[in-house]
Amino acid sequence: RAQGAGEGQKGSAESKAMARPGPKGGGHPIGRWVEGEPPEDLLPNGKRRKWLSVFDFDGTIFRTPIRFMKRGTVDPPNAGIRPPGLPKEPSAAWFDNEVMEVAKQRIASEDHTAVLLSERPGSLRARISDLVEQQGLHFDEVVLRPEVGKKSGTSAQFKNKWLRSFLKTMRGTHGKESQAEVWDDCPSCRYEASRIEGVVVHAVLGRFGPPMEVGGNVPGFVPQDSLTFGSVAADDEEPAVTYGYALAQGRRDYMEDRCVARKVRAAGGAWGHLFCIFDGHGGVGAADWACEHLSSILEELLVRGEPAVAALTEAFLQTDSGWCENARQNFDDDAGSTALVALVLGNEIYFATAGDGT
Repeated sequence: RAQGAGEGQKGSAESKAMARPGPKGGGHPIGRWVEGEPPEDLLPNGKRRKWLSVFDFDGTIFRTPIRFMKRGTVDPPNAGIRPPGLPKEPSAAWFDNEVMEVAKQRIASEDHTAVLLSERPGSLRARISDLVEQQGLHFDEVVLRPEVGKKSGTSAQFKNKWLRSFLKTMRGTHGKESQAEVWDDCPSCRYEASRIEGVVVHAVLGRFGPPMEVGGNVPGFVPQDSLTFGSVAADDEEPAVTYGYALAQGRRDYMEDRCVARKVRAAGGAWGHLFCIFDGHGGVGAADWACEHLSSILEELLVRGEPAVAALTEAFLQTDSGWCENARQNFDDDAGSTALVALVLGNEIYFATAGDGT
C-alpha cells in the first residue's frame, strides 16, 4: 500500500523515498511510499472519513483475454468483451474474486463512493456496466475515457486527471480529510495516482483470461493462483487416487496444451490410473494426437502383461511414430509436443517424460 504526499513535499522520517521504475522504465523517485495501514476511518472529531474507492476494469476486476491487450490498431477497443470473444453472460471465473469482494464491501459502505474507472471508450459503457452488474457490482459511477479523437492522453494521464478532479470536488463537499484508494494492475497508473496527496494505492496482480479450465475428483477443487488438493475417502475395493488439473491458455489465440486423467486396465483385471500433460508447440496437432492415442496404446500393452517401464517406453515410441506418419500425410504438419506422464499401479508410481516437460 502506498500513500502519496503530493509533489514537492518532503517525506517524514517514517516514510521511505524509494527509486523505482517509472512509467517509461526509468528509475526515479515516485513520491512518498509510506509503510503501514491507511489513515483511520474515524476522524478526531468523531465523524467518519469519506473515501473515494476507484477500481480499474481490465486485469483488475475483469480477466480480459490477454491477446486483446496488445497495443496497436489491430486490436479494436471493444475486443474481448463482446461475443464471440466473450459470452454474453460470462461466468464468475472471468472475474477476480478477491478484488470483487473488496469492491462489494466498498459499494455497500455509506462512507465510500465506489467508482469503476477504465480507459475503455465511452461507447462500451452499457456493456461494461452490464458485465459488472451481472456479478452484483453496482458502482456509484462508471467512468470511461472520451471517444477516439478527443484528447485525453495516455491511460495513466486520463485516470490521473479524473482522479484529481473528482477528489477535489469530494473534498469540497465532505471536507479536506476525504481520502482516495486506487485498485489497479497498471504500474504507470499506480505511479501517477501515488503522486496525489491522500491517495492509497493497491497493487493488483493483473489477471487475464480466458479463465482456467479445471477438473478433478476432489470435492470443491477450485484452483486460484496455485493448486491445492483435498482428500477423498478410500473405496473398499481399490485405493483412492485424488487429482486436480488446471489449464490456462495464456497469450495465444488458441490452446495448444492438453491433459489426460483416466483409469487404465492392466494385467489380471487390475486397474491403474494415468495422468498426462502434453505441452504443444507449433500447433495443437501433436498434443491432440498424443492425448488420443498414448493412453490406449499403453493400456493395450499393460493388459498383455508388459512391465510398466517397457510399456511406457513402447507407448511413447508408437505414439511418436504414429504422429510423424500422420503429419506427413497431412501436408507435413510440423507441430510437436512435450509429454509428462504419471502411471499409478497399485502402490507404485512410474513417471515418463519427453522433451522439457520436467
